Amino acid sequence: MKAANGLTDSMLAEVPPDDGHRKNLLNKDLKRIGLSVVRDSKGVTWMVQDFVN
Repeated sequence: MKAANGLTDSMLAEVPPDDGHRKNLLNKDLKRIGLSVVRDSKGVTWMVQDFVN
């Protein structure tokens, strides 16, 4: 639970890049989102978001 809370805190504290990411998040035409969280063999956590119509 503590690791999940830390991960959430890190994600919320991240400054969004100025490359359209925020625009995608706020786009009312996008109807679905795909999320994936994976921890690799070195213990590094990778997160991916995919926005689609």
